[in-house]
Formats: sequence, structure tokens, C-alpha cells
Amino acid sequence: MKQVVTYYRVSTQDQSVDMQRREIRTYCEGRGLSLGQEFSDEGISGAKSSRPGLDALLRDVRRRRVSTVVVWSLSRLGRSLKNLRAIVEE
Repeated sequence: MKQVVTYYRVSTQDQSVDMQRREIRTYCEGRGLSLGQEFSDEGISGAKSSRPGLDALLRDVRRRRVSTVVVWSLSRLGRSLKNLRAIVEE
């Protein structure tokens, strides 16, 4: 069973990552993927390039501790194409 990590983000404190988490868990279970560490940022805009959860995830990617990341939507990673491209290239 291949292990993956997840990243969740919501823009405001009034929102919750619960729906993203639930749908990703269902997706992974249906494909035989084992969930590893979960990274998240709550109440932080995707327009910000530096976010604590995303920064921690990218550190693990750089250290080759992570090979597969599952997100609910690319919009959860970033709001600009330039920012998304930089993350995907990493």
C-alpha cells in the first residue's frame, strides 16, 4: 500500500478543513492509498506564498520524505499559476 501525505487549506477561521479531509480519505481508501502525515493551514489565504503547513510540507518534499501529495483541489495549494507552478516543480 503506497503512503501519501495530504494538504488542506481554508481561507477563513469560520471555515473548516473537515469536508476536504473526509473526501480525501474516501478517495485514498478507494484507491488503496495509506494516509501519512496531514498538513493544513486554516484561516490563511492561498494568495500568501508562505504558510506554516505548506512550508512544513515543502520542507519534507525537499528532504525527500514525501513523494506523493494529495489535495482536494489545486486551489488549496495556491491562487496564482506562478505560485502553483513553483510548488509543482518542487
